[in-house]
Amino acid sequence: MILMELIMWYLTLMIYKITYYI
Repeated sequence: MILMELIMWYLTLMIYKITYYI
């Protein structure tokens, strides 16, 4: 499902931003 892919991509992006911020 497209929605699942979008959620996964968004989660990965947020984790990346958080790790970059720390």
